[in-house]
Amino acid sequence: MRTFSTLVISLLTLDALTDAILQNNKEVPQCNNGKKKCRSLLTTNYNPDLDLPTPKIIRRHGYPAESYIVQTEDGYLLEIHRIPYGRKGRRSGKKEVVFLQHGVFGSSADWVVAGPDTALAYLLADKGYDVWLGNARGNTYSRSHISYSPMDLAFWDFSFHEMGYFDLPAEIDFILNKTDHTQMIYIGHSMGTTMFYVLTSQRPEYNEKLLGAISLAPVAYLSRTRSPIRYLAPFALNIEKIMDWIGNGEFLAHNTMLNYVTKIACELNHMEMKRCEDFLFILCGHDPYQFKMSLLPVILGHTPAGGSTRTLVHFAQFIDSGKFRQFDYGKDENLHIYNSTFPPKYDLKFISTKVAFFYADNDLLTNEQDVKELYTLLPNPVGLFKVNFTYFNHLDFLWAKDVKALVYNDLLLVLKTFSKTRARSEVLTVTNVIPQNPSLISDTDQGSPWERYLQMTMTERSLYATEKRLSTKRSDQTFMQKISAFPGDFSRKMERKWNNSTMREMLNHWIRPEPTPVPT
Repeated sequence: MRTFSTLVISLLTLDALTDAILQNNKEVPQCNNGKKKCRSLLTTNYNPDLDLPTPKIIRRHGYPAESYIVQTEDGYLLEIHRIPYGRKGRRSGKKEVVFLQHGVFGSSADWVVAGPDTALAYLLADKGYDVWLGNARGNTYSRSHISYSPMDLAFWDFSFHEMGYFDLPAEIDFILNKTDHTQMIYIGHSMGTTMFYVLTSQRPEYNEKLLGAISLAPVAYLSRTRSPIRYLAPFALNIEKIMDWIGNGEFLAHNTMLNYVTKIACELNHMEMKRCEDFLFILCGHDPYQFKMSLLPVILGHTPAGGSTRTLVHFAQFIDSGKFRQFDYGKDENLHIYNSTFPPKYDLKFISTKVAFFYADNDLLTNEQDVKELYTLLPNPVGLFKVNFTYFNHLDFLWAKDVKALVYNDLLLVLKTFSKTRARSEVLTVTNVIPQNPSLISDTDQGSPWERYLQMTMTERSLYATEKRLSTKRSDQTFMQKISAFPGDFSRKMERKWNNSTMREMLNHWIRPEPTPVPT
């Protein structure tokens, strides 16, 4: 039944796409003479990187590339890639090892598709580092297991917790053994940072194997995320059940069908490409100034690289709970797995590795308050840096036109300090990014009442809407008595909000909005 449903959906999709192609083909002028500039229906300036795997992309640009298979403790087979040196050839002496870990539904290609003049992997190799690129279980390069097939639901029974707990130790041990090093540097983007926090808090012995870590767009606390994905958070478990039924627990696998759909949807003409660009902006932050439109087909040729639905659900739980903790299976299952009705929190005090943060104001996924809250909880932070560009977003850390000048040049400066002894209060010298005070933003600095309303969880908004409707019929005390019926943690949180008059102020503004100033 499942196979039949998938087949029907595929046929309907193909039929719709065929109509779109035929319709679009009518609008494209035919080139009957040499004077008119012809334009291909699917693509204009073809970039071979669109269809090449990561090692071949690396070699095409004049760098050496190596591939290895690593087996995890729980049986997954991961393919990792290496750029041992830059285009200028080998350098004498022992080189520091740098490991790059991609974000959610990404792959090792994320670090190279921007090309030699922009991509971080090439920049590090040219600076003399031995560069390794990880691939998390379930993506394009790591779809194998010693016992399960990707067609089995059991294969996809993981989130980033297992990636941090099993994948990273296997990769780190393999790399250190292969290079004869005792320590390495870790750089993660988005989910790659989450995996690092899981590893070093759950398996603290691995702190000794890391010289330092850099978090690009760090993700642990997500209660204040501004991305529209927050609206899906309350329905995450239902989405997981649907996806388990349709796709065996797999989400956004990069296969021929998906590649064809993205090609048709985003590469027919400039209008379709702009529409796909806008979709990325809606999720991650609007930055038309740093996004390179010609790179979009290459990005879509590799991203999304696939993963498990559970990974997405786990992130949704962060948004809904406001906590950085292990996967919530529900009270009964939690009791069986954790011996507690609630999943345990990740204990950040065990992360002794030196960590530097790079974040951006316009990153809709990682809010500045969440980033600073996480930073203050780490035992050994060495720098909190904000990108000095107003429109810089979540994906710009990988593919922005000027990411080298805006981020990477300072990232290289931070890398050099990991081997030095520093005082906790010492501020690193950087050239472009802005060192930040890690103190949290006060309620009065959170912007307008509307902006603060957007930062509330869905449950809080529901209560807020109820209070708005009934505010004229009952007192504050009655409202708080009603709140006290909720579970302890939630009622205390709401009581703090109410006592700090944040919700009351927002309510007053909502019911009696400030008059719009008249232009003079």
